[in-house]
Amino acid sequence: GGETAESNVPCMDLTELHVLQSSGWEIGSHSVSHTAFTGLTPEEITYEYSESRDILVNLGFEVDTFAYPYGSYRPDMASEGMKYYSRLRTTSTIIIAGNFMSEHPNSLPTTGAYMDVLSWDQVKSLIDRAIYTDTTVILLYHQLTADGTFRTGGASPGYADYDIQTLVDYIVEMRELYGLQTINYRDLPDSAPDADTYVWCREGGSSNASDPANWYRRSADGTITYDVVPTSGSNVVFNETSSENCDWDLDIIPHSVYVASSYPGSSYITVVSGYNLMV
Repeated sequence: GGETAESNVPCMDLTELHVLQSSGWEIGSHSVSHTAFTGLTPEEITYEYSESRDILVNLGFEVDTFAYPYGSYRPDMASEGMKYYSRLRTTSTIIIAGNFMSEHPNSLPTTGAYMDVLSWDQVKSLIDRAIYTDTTVILLYHQLTADGTFRTGGASPGYADYDIQTLVDYIVEMRELYGLQTINYRDLPDSAPDADTYVWCREGGSSNASDPANWYRRSADGTITYDVVPTSGSNVVFNETSSENCDWDLDIIPHSVYVASSYPGSSYITVVSGYNLMV
């Protein structure tokens, strides 16, 4: 019911937010103080997670998910966040990054979002790629002008070359042509709960994916087994466990491929079962 600090734009009040929720929208948590989590102590992080959820729940909202202020987080924060939320979101400003060609395993609750995309051609390419790969894309916007044009947040604002009506019209068009679905963040698909997850650790004598020493397997029951090669139907994960590149030489069909935003390896392009896989 107040105004934004940056530009004195009116904010929605509680009644309007409840109308949104009852109409099918999801209301999530964004912390108490909007402070970058990487600068907080563990105790402060716990407070930001728990208190922000409690406030919203006490106001009558169904809160299952969390968005990090500024997209700022470390992977070790996820376990604490999962005590309060079913899913956690950060950001991605790289146009080829994000959540394409991947699903969202329960063991990896953090996903990215494309923030303040100001080019209509880029937005269309993101939506089109989500349709082509039968996966998901999250678009994050901070502000709208009075005529519906998107505007970036921050000290150096920019304006998109399209407005919210153009975006909605395209989503509706793609829904009618290809069955594109819009879903709440809490409803993103999880990977098969019983599938094994193989994590790239690069401890072998080569960079080949076929080298068993380069992987460890995390079974659905949490059992860790080292020196095993991924199999078809499994989840394949690249994260901060290793900073080395992977030369993919396996002829398998993974159930999902997850590339964490914290994976420091360089980009490469290979082919897995007919799909172009960008890592």
